[in-house]
Amino acid sequence: MKEAPGHRLRGLALRLSIWAAVLAGLLVALGPAVEEAVLPCLRTALSIVDPDHRIEHLSLLATQTGRVVQLTVTRQRYVFVGDRALEPNAAATAMASTLSGGVRLTLVLVLASAFAHQTSGWPARGVQVLLAAMAALLSLALDVPLLLASEIHHLYLRAHDPLGWSPLRAWSNFMLDGGRHVVPLVLGALAGRAGQRCAEQPLALKGPMSH
Repeated sequence: MKEAPGHRLRGLALRLSIWAAVLAGLLVALGPAVEEAVLPCLRTALSIVDPDHRIEHLSLLATQTGRVVQLTVTRQRYVFVGDRALEPNAAATAMASTLSGGVRLTLVLVLASAFAHQTSGWPARGVQVLLAAMAALLSLALDVPLLLASEIHHLYLRAHDPLGWSPLRAWSNFMLDGGRHVVPLVLGALAGRAGQRCAEQPLALKGPMSH
């Protein structure tokens, strides 16, 4: 008997809530260590999305408003802002920061969304865990690194092109207006559903052979 869509959605929402609560509890204790562990991933993502700048420092700092990820860069390529071309300058530095809580939020949402989709069998669970890890890395890359890169570019816009617009700034606005909740939930759900499909596939293949 096929499960009713409403019952299935309620079960999914309940499992999502349970996983989110468990993961949030773990990150209360392990959060600082997890943030330190993902810093190299954030650094790699930053170097890819913003090759115009050299990363001098990327670190976690405790401030009055909370822990932040702080970035210090120098310009290693020409940067074009409006009708101006700013030449490389290793002596001039720029700084940006964002709250490190975004790392924990992303991990809780993406992993809870992935694991809320039930699977059966170790191969399917293994695929789900692998895809959930990939979704987590992608979600992290789309959050903190792009927010930091956007802040650096916004410094140029304020100084040289106040009416200018950039894709980085648009993405930053989207993430801060709710996108940092939506993106990990969607990517996690895709990973979880892929794990379910992996579990269902052997059954689909077995069906025709049983006749």
